[in-house]
Amino acid sequence: MKMLSYHQRLAEFGLESLELKRLCSDLLFTYKLVLGIINLKLSNFFIPNFHRNSCRRQYQLYLPTCKSSIRYNSYLY
Repeated sequence: MKMLSYHQRLAEFGLESLELKRLCSDLLFTYKLVLGIINLKLSNFFIPNFHRNSCRRQYQLYLPTCKSSIRYNSYLY
């Protein structure tokens, strides 16, 4: 097992990569945030832009612009 690369070990055990797990958890968090399932304000994380078309809802989320390097380098941004 020591001779196998990271991706080969993941394939051997049938696991997902950490990058994919983080992406899935970020998408799930955003989904819950938009639908109001969790008790946080959407406007603290994104600038929402919602459109309601005749056949479906359309959500667009934008990151707020950063004017300082402190916010740009923070975890939330």
